[in-house]
Amino acid sequence: MPVNRLLHARQAMAGLGLRLATGEDIAEAHALAAHMVGPAIASLEVMLRVQAHTGCTCFAMRSAEGRLIGALAVIPLSARAGPSLARGDFDGLSPPDAMLAGPGDAASAFYGWGMAGLTPRSRAAVVCGAMRLQREIYGDLPFYARAATSEGERVLHDRMGARAHVGGLVSAAPWRTDGASALGKAA
Repeated sequence: MPVNRLLHARQAMAGLGLRLATGEDIAEAHALAAHMVGPAIASLEVMLRVQAHTGCTCFAMRSAEGRLIGALAVIPLSARAGPSLARGDFDGLSPPDAMLAGPGDAASAFYGWGMAGLTPRSRAAVVCGAMRLQREIYGDLPFYARAATSEGERVLHDRMGARAHVGGLVSAAPWRTDGASALGKAA
């Protein structure tokens, strides 16, 4: 992912109280996801690998007391993910490194990996963060996801405009169709 997109994502999320997740944040977020969704989630090792490769996948929100209260994860994808996304068989539980867009790489799509909030404020921040990523950071790219809960499905359809794709995926066309990024050309 171009460096300016990565930096803008960090700044946009910070404005909502979400910060780039540390390994500790990711471990806590993984435990939270396992509790809320069940075992059909990416492993902790995969989450740490994807965060290390992309540099900007997982974001966390903590309470004033330091408790994890929200998490948001999206994966910027390289052009190599295109055929898998089109067929609907993209493996969100263990995405191959070749399909991930790292810092300095051009992203061709992004995948909504997960979001959770334990308080009304954190839920609002996480949903707002997902929408900012869709509209500002990755606004020139198509969006894909798989809903793990009925609440997530409502957010994807009602707030983010996602529609049924193939293979259980949902997708949304780029938010901006002019082909221009809100950030200008890649750095």
